Amino acid sequence: MHSLSNVKASNASFNPAYRPTAFFVGGTSGVGRGTAQAFAKATKATPRNAQPGLGGFTYVTLLLGNREQGRAHILICGRNRQAAEQVIAGFPTHAESKYEFVECDATLIKNVVQAAAEVKRRISSESDGQAKLNYLMLSQGVLNFKGCDPTSEGLDKKLALHFYGRWKVGSPV
Repeated sequence: MHSLSNVKASNASFNPAYRPTAFFVGGTSGVGRGTAQAFAKATKATPRNAQPGLGGFTYVTLLLGNREQGRAHILICGRNRQAAEQVIAGFPTHAESKYEFVECDATLIKNVVQAAAEVKRRISSESDGQAKLNYLMLSQGVLNFKGCDPTSEGLDKKLALHFYGRWKVGSPV
């Protein structure tokens, strides 16, 4: 098992040459929200034309450790647009950052299929027509102690969120 200091050092060194794209289903609260916030802060980019001794570079290096935060394309999926906008407002800004909200009530499988298709369309339009999703976080869920609580599709809400919806969102993306 790796030590916590090794894991932190590895995370701090994360600096891909590409702008990573991440899709957070259930990213408006709880674990999904916290993971999206951490991901936005962890994505960094070394300034492209950075050379020591050139105007402004030393100041940037001192402040950011030669890294700029927030270089990512993050899509947050959830029911609550206002909550998503609050999450996104807290993300670091970067010239290459792109943050989007995809509205979806994931208790209905038809909504999950539509949201996944929308995400695929959005990320495909950016590149050469190919969908390029680097990270998928599935944290949608609900905690209740009721018995079966069927959706309009006839599935139990807990099963739709915790099992079927997770399977369906990953298939087309």
